[in-house]
Amino acid sequence: MLSDRFHGRGMVQGIWLKDEPMRKITLIGIFAMTLPLIASVPAQAQEYPWCARYDWTTSNCGFVSFQQCLATIQGIGGRCEQNPRYVPPQQRRRPQR
Repeated sequence: MLSDRFHGRGMVQGIWLKDEPMRKITLIGIFAMTLPLIASVPAQAQEYPWCARYDWTTSNCGFVSFQQCLATIQGIGGRCEQNPRYVPPQQRRRPQR
């Protein structure tokens, strides 16, 4: 009888034992993929001092130096300008004695 083949977990006898290793592997895989998402630090935007402006709608403000910006626009056109959103890091002052 079909009801005799079911036991406590609602699975047909024999199928549970065959599927159990695969379930464990799947659960471990899901846990391993979600752990970095839980443990990661949120990204923070960083502003750099120089921008390459390619046209009136396209720019890239990811340059540390003016020379780096110039090397990027060389051959493709554009201009380099200071990033108006860049705030230099505050230098810590030493206390005077």
